[in-house]
Amino acid sequence: NLGEQGAALLASFLTQDPPLTELYLFHNALGTQGVKALADVLPYSPNLRVLDLGANYTESEYVHPAAIKDLLSALHRNTVIECMGLGMNAVSSETRAELMSE
Repeated sequence: NLGEQGAALLASFLTQDPPLTELYLFHNALGTQGVKALADVLPYSPNLRVLDLGANYTESEYVHPAAIKDLLSALHRNTVIECMGLGMNAVSSETRAELMSE
């Protein structure tokens, strides 16, 4: 598992514009901070077409809804992402409804 620290290192790598087109991080315990770190650099990753962040809760927490919102906001600035996986990241029904309305 990468965890939150590994996600921060990966985010730093992504700022260097690698020729990476697909990134599968399913079940890596990225947690809230890891997902936020990736959301921060997503607009600056012009080659990335596929990003799977499913099941990235840690033992002590699920990914906070604010991190998912940050990720969706970053998608508005990165128009090349074709597929993003967010399955198995628990969010409340209220947050789900809010996200669906955007």
